[in-house]
Amino acid sequence: MSDVISLKEFKRKIRQAGYKYKSYVPQFNFGQPHRHMEILDKEGNFIVGSGANVYTTEMIQAHPKAFELVRKYKDRVFDEEGDKVLF
Repeated sequence: MSDVISLKEFKRKIRQAGYKYKSYVPQFNFGQPHRHMEILDKEGNFIVGSGANVYTTEMIQAHPKAFELVRKYKDRVFDEEGDKVLF
């Protein structure tokens, strides 16, 4: 398994798992340049990602593929400019 994965490849994995995503560079970028990312359900509702760090058991059980992607690729996704993607 590679140490890093491109944002493009990670987005493809999210779509294959049946989810949508939202990716953005924050207005205030202190320290290292980075990009934020969220995984959304098919209706566009937030599941997991930047801006949240506590999830209910029900949410995790309802979306195991989304949470597995986050666990598997945490700290390993970088965008085209080489900036780390946080989720």
